[in-house]
Amino acid sequence: MYDPAIGRFNRIDRFSEKYYGLSPYQYGANNPIKYIDINGDSIVVNTQFAIPTIFGGVNANISLHYNNGTFNFQNGAEYSGPDQFVNNVKSGLNELEKSNAGNEMINTLISSTEKMSISDSESNGYSPSKKEVSWNTESKSLIPTEMGLQNPKSFISLGHELAHAEDHVKGTLNTSRTWTSNKYPQAEKYATHRENQIRGELGLPLRTHYGLQRLSSGSLIPDKQSQIIKNGFSNFYQMKVGPIYLPYVY
Repeated sequence: MYDPAIGRFNRIDRFSEKYYGLSPYQYGANNPIKYIDINGDSIVVNTQFAIPTIFGGVNANISLHYNNGTFNFQNGAEYSGPDQFVNNVKSGLNELEKSNAGNEMINTLISSTEKMSISDSESNGYSPSKKEVSWNTESKSLIPTEMGLQNPKSFISLGHELAHAEDHVKGTLNTSRTWTSNKYPQAEKYATHRENQIRGELGLPLRTHYGLQRLSSGSLIPDKQSQIIKNGFSNFYQMKVGPIYLPYVY
């Protein structure tokens, strides 16, 4: 039960194991102005979405909070409106949470004291300065996979960009373009690693390279310098097996 006089719960939150970095008796990550905890079960990130609503011809920006698979208004009421982008985000997050890696990533972002937002965009990306994920649900971009060049499922693209956000809140985001002759940001190694963890757990073809190269004929092929896996093993990440470390297998 929450005691407003001391700003603490007088018993341990039954979901406290989700947030090891926080006291099991704290409220709203010790920042009740920025965060709310509707029923003591979880922290809700105050994510901004522009919802067209007619109030004398003026659109209203409504803050919706993702928690336990749904979006909610600040008062805790569940959002069930017609906004297509909000519903696409909800569906995308729900799909990501079906994998252990995706669920862990989303919980990390929810439990962070940083405020992250997801916005509708013509392209996919992550802005460290805005702490904002841009997502195009209808992107036609091609990705090099074990099954050739494929247009990824939109939730996979969302997961890739959220991995950048996760990397950011962990304090390990490296945007310097020092990978493959200063062409690609180092941060793409982590994002593609997370992406392949999700792909592997959901039975989807693994991503083999980060970038593409266009031939003189106009055809696209994987950029060999940006290879991230070989025979299902990571080129950059390891896993501990007993006393030794081996290349991470997805």
